[in-house]
Amino acid sequence: LLGVPALCSHGEQLRDLMYVEDVAAACIALLKSNVQGAVNIASGHSVKLKDVIYMISDQLGAIDLVRLGAISGSVNEPAELSADIARLRDEIYFKPSYDLKQGIAATIESALEDISKK
Repeated sequence: LLGVPALCSHGEQLRDLMYVEDVAAACIALLKSNVQGAVNIASGHSVKLKDVIYMISDQLGAIDLVRLGAISGSVNEPAELSADIARLRDEIYFKPSYDLKQGIAATIESALEDISKK
C-alpha cells in the first residue's frame, strides 16, 4: 500500500483464511442457531501464504515489491493451520459471501480509504 518492499518469509505456510465480514456473519448465524459445542469458523480451504501475498500485490500492481524469503519464518510456526468446517456448513448452513480474491479486494479498498483520510 505504501509502495515499499514487502519483506516476507518463504510463504509456503498453509493458512485457512476468511474475510472478516464472513467471520462476523458466521458468528451471528451460530448465535442465532440452536447448535451447541465447538464450531470452527473458517473457510475450510487452506492456501499458501505466498499465493495470498501475490494476490495482494497483483491487485495493487506491486508484484515487483514482493521479497519472498527476505525474512526467516518462526521456528515455532506450524506449517499448516486449517479447520474442519463440517458443523458450520452442515448444521448452521453457513456459506461465505466472499471468496479469497474478493475479501482481499475489499480489505485493500478499506485500507486505501483509511490511508486517504490521514
